[in-house]
Formats: sequence, structure tokens, C-alpha cells
Amino acid sequence: MRLLYSNMLPLKLGDRQTAFIDYFIDALHEADEIEIAVGYVSKAALKELQGLVDEAGIKRACLTIGMYYHEGMPEGTYNAAAALNEDWTGRGIGEVRLVRAFKYHGKVYVFYKNGKPFSAVVGSHNLGAIKLEAANLRQYELSAVTEEPEELQEIFAHIREIMLPKCSANIADLRDVPLIREVNRALVDQEFVSKVTPEEVDAYKKRMTDVSFELPLKVPEDENDQSMRGSNINVCYAGGRKRVWWEIEMVVSKSIRDLPGYPLHQQPFMAVRNCREIICIFLESMLIYVMNEFSDSGGHFHGT
Repeated sequence: MRLLYSNMLPLKLGDRQTAFIDYFIDALHEADEIEIAVGYVSKAALKELQGLVDEAGIKRACLTIGMYYHEGMPEGTYNAAAALNEDWTGRGIGEVRLVRAFKYHGKVYVFYKNGKPFSAVVGSHNLGAIKLEAANLRQYELSAVTEEPEELQEIFAHIREIMLPKCSANIADLRDVPLIREVNRALVDQEFVSKVTPEEVDAYKKRMTDVSFELPLKVPEDENDQSMRGSNINVCYAGGRKRVWWEIEMVVSKSIRDLPGYPLHQQPFMAVRNCREIICIFLESMLIYVMNEFSDSGGHFHGT
């Protein structure tokens, strides 16, 4: 047995220490099957796992999630898990299961080759450890990995029992998973922003016009292409410290600004986002500036 670490200041990895994520990726590429049982997951981690499984050519995968059936599952996370399950079951390579007999807070990863387990990780790393985000970026975790046959058999027997119907079920077969509706708080308490009622949203929808503007974006194939730093979305390629939000600055050409219905310079107009918030927007010169604290929570703007 040896330890797998997180890697963050002031506890940076030592010369002979291995990060959990590095070992996970190496073992996954050596394996042809993987079974995971964890307490919690994240949308980003689920998407990352899907990509890694495809990249490594895994023939069979099973992810069992232990806490949400009793605590409630964030709606976005549920949808991501259901989509992953649909993908795996559709291709006949695996499934996503939820523990329903009790709250399961273990974190177990078992890697197989030719039908036999060759490595297992047990510890505190939830699935979110394979795709760090703002919420767990400064959360230190520690796990242990074993390749000893006797220990592998014990861990193998445990994870297979968690996968049995007496403990868990395929996420698609469960109709009573309590869902937690997620609220986008990116614009809460922001100046010039107010929340609107569903009735107001319906009223705005009935008054939507056909006026729209297509803004072409200069996006480089290679994000490291320095020649694109002056493109019309240059802010998203800015240097400096890493941020937990994204920013976009779009430079709109005069040919588009002169089109009928385009908002006038320094004249406010109102926009209704799909998250039911009204934003008062000012166009500064030829720039449109958008900031959002969550990279996957953007909305569509309709000028009224």
C-alpha cells in the first residue's frame, strides 16, 4: 500500500509522492475495465470521466453514487449522470447506479485488466478530484492504493456487493430520486438586475420580435496561438491570475451596428435572460461586455 496525495500549497508533492489524479489517469490507461463507488460527483467530473473512459478505450465501466438518493441530487448533476448512463448503456459498456439502501460515503476505485483487478484506490477522493473546480480547488484529500492480491480481492468483493440490487439500482430505473433545483446566483444583488415572475416571462415571450444579430467570433483552433490575442473575444484569452468566472469582450463591426434595430450607443435597453432576470445593459462604444461567474450558466439575451 502507498499513499496518493492532493497537490496544493503549502503541501506540495514531494519527490517520491504521487498525486491521485496522475495515478488515476495512468491506471485507467492500463486497464480495460473500471468500477467506481463514491459518495458525491460533479457535472464537470462526470463529463471528464466520460472523456477519459473513451480516450483509454475502456470496455466496461460502472459508476455507483452513494449519497444523493437520501440527501437529494442537484438537478444538473442528475441530468449529467443520467446522460452518462444513457451513453454507456446505449453502447453496452456500463452504467451509472445510485445507492438507495443507505447513505454510502465510501470512495473506491478498482481497475481491471483481462477480467482481474490489478489496482484499487480507497480514501477520501470523491469523483470531483478528477476535475477540480472552484468548490474543491483548495480541498485536500488523501487516499491509499494497493496492488496486493489479498487486499484487491477484499475491495473487489466490497464494490461488487455495492453494485447488487439489494444496495443500488440503475439511475434510469429510479423514479423517486429527490432533485434539488439549482438557482443561478451569478446576478444576485447586482446593480441594474431585478428578478421577474413567470407571468412576466410569458408576457415577454409573446412580444418577442424577429430582430436578431449574428456576431461572428474569431476563435483560434489553438488556444495558445498568440496571434489571436487581439481577436474580438480577446478578454477570454487574457493572462494573469486564474479566475473562477469567465469574461468575454466582443468587438462588433460597424456593418452590424448600423443594422436596423441594433441598440444605440450609450442608450440603455432591457434584456430578459432565460434565468428570469432583467438586466439593464449599456453599450459602450462598439464593445459588448459580458461577465458570468459560472462557465456553464450562460443565457440568451433578447432586446425589448
